[in-house]
Amino acid sequence: MVAFTARAIHSARRQEGLLLGSGFPDAQLLQAIFHLVRLDVVGYMDPVATRDSRGFVAILTIGRLATATGVKVETIRYYERSGLIAPPARTDGNYRSYTDEDLERLRFIRRTRDLGFTLEEIRAMLDLARQRDRSCDTIDAIASKHLADVDRKIADLQGLRRELSAIISSCAGGTVDECRILEAFAPGATAS
Repeated sequence: MVAFTARAIHSARRQEGLLLGSGFPDAQLLQAIFHLVRLDVVGYMDPVATRDSRGFVAILTIGRLATATGVKVETIRYYERSGLIAPPARTDGNYRSYTDEDLERLRFIRRTRDLGFTLEEIRAMLDLARQRDRSCDTIDAIASKHLADVDRKIADLQGLRRELSAIISSCAGGTVDECRILEAFAPGATAS
């Protein structure tokens, strides 16, 4: 694509008698070129391209995918290796080129990871999502198990909060040597 663009700019400048420094911005020239060849470019890139905010065709590279989803590039590569995301097509320059489906799949993975689901739970849900006519009982079971895990963690955290609160309230101030908080955290200390 880069070679095509450079050749197109050079050709358009030569045909229009434009020279470097002539005051005609490359961005305008590119816009004119893409406007003229948009149908050819879209037809060629359709499976691995998307449109940017100006309507231009843009390849969805790993960097753009990372930016759009908030997932780090290395994490996306890990998801590819682990099979959560299919290996993408490659451009002529050997860049990864993702589809809109990959974008939505990664957004799903990101959201479920934010909610605390494991990669195995996510993998199971993604596999089930492809089976549209199947009952959602398995997905309900996965989500219900996860909710029970969350409730257990909340109970553990509430117990931890009570314990820390009791330790902090036992401190009467004074010197570090007399600090009840440090004493409670010391090895062999008993919980109050």
